[in-house]
Amino acid sequence: MIRVFLLLCGSAKSTKGSVTQVYPEYGNMAKVLPEYLSRWTTDKVKSEGVDIITHSTVKDVTTTPDGKLKLSFDTGKEVGFIYTFSLVYTL
Repeated sequence: MIRVFLLLCGSAKSTKGSVTQVYPEYGNMAKVLPEYLSRWTTDKVKSEGVDIITHSTVKDVTTTPDGKLKLSFDTGKEVGFIYTFSLVYTL
């Protein structure tokens, strides 16, 4: 999963775009990794230029007049995106 985000991040850097990763937990793969390792991997992804939104889940998706997707989170935050990718892991 980390490789996917690093690849997306590299692509975003080359096109002057951005990548945002959203977790319902405090960090990357927090349900399967020990806390210290989850925080380390999250910091590693951040160091590659990825924006991180933690403790959030998507509650609604709408389209803006300019064609972007607007994601609304359970925290009240709203962010506009051109593309979205959803990766889900299960235990």
